[in-house]
Amino acid sequence: EISACLVGSEMCIRDRCDQPSRFKIWEDEGLAFVACFQAAYVYVVDLRAERVIDTVITGTGPHDLILDRVREMLYVANSLEGSVSVIDLGRDRTTRFKEIARIGLQEPFSR
Repeated sequence: EISACLVGSEMCIRDRCDQPSRFKIWEDEGLAFVACFQAAYVYVVDLRAERVIDTVITGTGPHDLILDRVREMLYVANSLEGSVSVIDLGRDRTTRFKEIARIGLQEPFSR
């Protein structure tokens, strides 16, 4: 179970997400990304400020997270949809913390 509550802070993922599945930490930027499986969100957490700074809508059932530090992208495997969400993390881009692409079936259980 992922427990992302910090004592004495406003940040508690459990209050926002009833089924967190995975998280990834980007130490250089002081950020954490938490996949919320049932809600189909990825929460962006500022670890220094100890608060959620953004919520990104993804495909159904976000689970695994892959951080591409060079390209400043986060890839999210949406297991119930058979797709991958591509989230922009670039500081200098207007699309920061937005899903810029979704690759795959985008339809539950289709073959």
